Amino acid sequence: MTEKTEKRVGKIVYVAPEKCYTKVNIEETPHGYRLYRQGDTRHFTVIPHGAVRQVEYYEKRKGE
Repeated sequence: MTEKTEKRVGKIVYVAPEKCYTKVNIEETPHGYRLYRQGDTRHFTVIPHGAVRQVEYYEKRKGE
């Protein structure tokens, strides 16, 4: 039942007050964004779409 979605490395900024996570793997879902630490297979938090102010994806470097 879970669809395979792409995880991309980036930065996400959200409200209450302006907070952000950088250099995390970000997976977009119908309910919000799941955030994963580098190398982890289980997300450590979900941020709803309504709370997100900005999402920046980093370009992959050669060899990653």
